[in-house]
Amino acid sequence: MAEEINLGHDTIIVGDREFATSDLSARAKSQWDNLHFVNEQIAQKSNEIQIADTARLMYYSVLRSNLANGK
Repeated sequence: MAEEINLGHDTIIVGDREFATSDLSARAKSQWDNLHFVNEQIAQKSNEIQIADTARLMYYSVLRSNLANGK
């Protein structure tokens, strides 16, 4: 399992250590930007999955109702 990382706007907490984003090297800042981007993508995909799952449940409900009514 990956180590817990908390990405704030001004600080990054990795495990029990806290780092100011302003103190990061260029390479670390690049990795921080990459992590931030990936976290945003995961959040977006999670929202899309929730929307699709809701639609799937609705389609299933309508289909089941139509089949029960012989339509």
